[in-house]
Amino acid sequence: MFRTAAVLAMTAALAGTTAWADDNPVLPKTAPPEFVTVNQFDTGKEELIVGVVSMAPTQVTRTRNVVIMGKTVTENYVETKYVPVSRMMRKSTSGAKYLNGEGKPVDKASAIQMFKKGAVILWTESADGVDPLYLKALSKDALIVIGQPVVAP
Repeated sequence: MFRTAAVLAMTAALAGTTAWADDNPVLPKTAPPEFVTVNQFDTGKEELIVGVVSMAPTQVTRTRNVVIMGKTVTENYVETKYVPVSRMMRKSTSGAKYLNGEGKPVDKASAIQMFKKGAVILWTESADGVDPLYLKALSKDALIVIGQPVVAP
């Protein structure tokens, strides 16, 4: 009985001091930039046509065998599965800013040279640009485009 009381007292004492490893987590202040693949660049319109891949939920019907009251029964059930979905989008580079993977500005002419078919770039329309935390995961020659947000008519 004494041992149980001691364990309970110790557990209660430790529970009061349990905390996250860091009470002030480091979080980015912007959404992450989106990876897009360049398909075509129109210099006259300053417009990129890019491929974007995102994950979308889909419903899949599956079957399983279950035993109910000693009998094996086949049961249908629906499961949500996430699948990659590819789509093409137009992105305007008019008024865009360009950065490399270190967050340093890249001049427009150099950025346009990187808009080759099949090139992977990062795109954001955040007014705050790209949080430096994301830059840690990029190579220094990555291209980040900070485009102007599209305003709905």
